[in-house]
Order: sequence, then structure tokens, then C-alpha cells
Amino acid sequence: MIKSVDKSFSKRIGMLMSGTIVGQMSAFLAMPILSRIYDRSAFSDLGVYVSFCGIFSVICTLRLEAAIPIAESHFEADDLYWSAFFSCSVLSVLSGIITYILLLYEVLDVYSNPVFFALFVSISTFLIGIIQMLTALQLRHKRLNRIAQSKAAQGFFSSLSQVILGLVFHTPAAFLLGDVAGRIAGFVSFGTTREPKQPRIRLRSVLRTSRKYIDFIKFSTPAAFINSLGLQIPVFIIASFSSSPNLGIFVFCSRVIVLPSGLIAQTLSQLYVSELSSSKFDGIDKLQIFKRFLLVSLCLSLALSIFVIPPLGMIVPIFFGSQWSDAVTPLRIMFVASTFQIVGVAISQTATILEKNKLQFIWDVSRLTLVLISTIIACMLYDDITAIVLIISIVSSLSYILLIGLSFFIIKQSSIKPRRPLQERS
Repeated sequence: MIKSVDKSFSKRIGMLMSGTIVGQMSAFLAMPILSRIYDRSAFSDLGVYVSFCGIFSVICTLRLEAAIPIAESHFEADDLYWSAFFSCSVLSVLSGIITYILLLYEVLDVYSNPVFFALFVSISTFLIGIIQMLTALQLRHKRLNRIAQSKAAQGFFSSLSQVILGLVFHTPAAFLLGDVAGRIAGFVSFGTTREPKQPRIRLRSVLRTSRKYIDFIKFSTPAAFINSLGLQIPVFIIASFSSSPNLGIFVFCSRVIVLPSGLIAQTLSQLYVSELSSSKFDGIDKLQIFKRFLLVSLCLSLALSIFVIPPLGMIVPIFFGSQWSDAVTPLRIMFVASTFQIVGVAISQTATILEKNKLQFIWDVSRLTLVLISTIIACMLYDDITAIVLIISIVSSLSYILLIGLSFFIIKQSSIKPRRPLQERS
């Protein structure tokens, strides 16, 4: 029995990772070309663009897609899909308007045309939201091959588009447009097969179901916004307090780090969501699921750090170009910190799945506060990107350790069976 479960578990990980590997390998193989085509100003613009998209995309669906895998019926799941779709359509337009206003009044500076920059943010926010919703549907139906297909298409076409557009135009805007093209490919890939059927719209039912899952809007949406803000706020602060070359190095390092660590963390997180959501109906021990994912993510993250960190000093100048040699030390620091981040991200949806949104919200606010204060202090005290990265990484690692402890507490509490009254036992 254990062998069959382990075999099935490994098969699901392999299924999800296959698409992510293709996408991430495409990005990895393209990086030596991209790091030579685009200068630090382009990476600086990419960092601001990705940060805007990262913040807006987590709230554009009002986090209703997180309820799709745990909906009580397929009809409810369909209703949640359309509720998320309507909110995504409206908020993605607002995201472009807000971005343009911030750039117009020079709250943040970018090298790209502000109109095109804001348009790219709006389109990407919409596409990310739709992909999140479709991914949630596939997780519910355990069609992991569809998710893998979308990830592969998104990574491959994004890298290909960025290289081609960079060779032709050689501007920061080309870098951003290539990313948009990749997201379009990821969305289209979900529609290349006939199943699952497109959810039907039942307006009254959609409104009724939205009211039923109102806690996801009230608690999970602000928590997700604050969580994303905690991840993205260093980019905005460095852009405001430090030099453009520093931001370029920070974004470059973040992009390199996300290639291997993102592959592991995202794959495990999606599989964890699927298994923990199913345990609510299948009666599987939640604590065992948590411990298994904790052990797997820890082993993989440690193996990544041990394998990658030592040869970085030789790899970076050869692979990415000598102009990025000063990124070696920040990269090493980030890889050490990614050990805790991978584990934390893998089990980060525990509170949301088990409907402990208030606890998730408290952690998100705490992490945002710590990261915000530490990044501002680091940028005010140091102009050296290595020192800034070190402070941010230490605070981020501590926050993920707290998240792991909080998730364990939530799982432990949910696994305790309530005692029967004394009269019943007698």
C-alpha cells in the first residue's frame, strides 16, 4: 500500500515538474543570451513590471480561485470560476490605470514608455488571473498534464519571444513584451484540448456561491495582497532609495534564483494544494501529508544549495557574461535563503485550504512589516547591493521559518479529533 502511494506521489510530482522543467529550462538556456542582449536598465524595468503584475494578479480574482479545488460540488467550482473571471476582467483594467498614474507622477521611474508599460501590466495581470483559475480547475479534476502543458508553453514562448524581440529592437520594452507573449501562450495552451468543458454561467448561482465563500474575499484577498507586497516591496524600495544598477543586479539575481527554486517550490506547492484539498473529502491524514512535503522540500532545497553555491564564481562570468561578475556574492546569499523559501512556499497554502484565513493574514502582515522596515533601513545605511541582499535574505528566511511553524500548528489542530462527551462514551 505504501509503495503504491509513494509511486503515485512520485508520478504526480513528475507530471507537474515535466512542464515546469521545460519552461524553466527554456528560461535558463535563454539567460546567457538575454544577459548579453539586455543591459541593467532592461532588467530594472522587468523587475518593476513583474512586481506590479505580482501584486495585482493575486487580488484580481479576489482569491476565489483558491476555493475552486475545495468547492463542495463541480457546480460550485464553476460558479467560483466565473466570479473570479468577472473580478479579474475589471481589476486588470484598473491595474493598468493605477500603474500609468504612478509612472505619470514619477512615483517610480522606468526606461520604457509609460503607456506601453501600463498596458503590458494590465494584459499580464488579466492573463495571470485566468491561468490561475484554469490551473485551479485542473487541480480539482487532477488533470495535472494540462498544468504541465501550460507551464511548458509559457516558459518556452516567453524566452523565445524575449530573445527574438531583443535581437530586433534591443529595448527594455521588448523584454516586457516577450514576457506578455509567453503568458498568452500559457493561456492558449489550456484551450488546445476539449476537456474539461468550459464552465457554464448561471448568474444567480454565481452570486449565491460568491456569498457563501465571502471569507475568501474578506480575509484571503487582503492576506494574498499583503503576502505579494511582502515579496515585491524590495524592488520598489530599491528603485526609490538606491541606484538603477543595484536594482538591475537585484532583479538579475532574483531571476536566476527563481529558475531552479521556482521549479521546486511551485511544483510542490501545487501538488500540496491538490493533496491537502482532497484530504478534506478522502479522510487522509493531513499531518502525514504535511510531514511528507516538508521532508521532500527540505531535501530538494538543501541539495540545490549544495550543488549550485560552490561553482557560482566560475559559472556566472562564463554563462552570463563578465558584466554580471559582481552578482556572484548576492546570488550565493539568495541561494542560501532559498532553502527556507522553498520549504515555506511548498506548504504556504495550509491556512487557506483549512480555512484559517485570519492566521494567514496575521503572518502576511507580520512578514510585510519586517521586510518593509528591514529593506528601507538596508537601503538607507548601505549603497552596496550585497549588504542590502544579506539583510533582506535574513529577514525573509526568518519569516518563512515562522510560516512553517504556523502551518504545523494549524495542521496539528485540524488533525485532533474532538472528544465525545462523557455520557456518550459511557
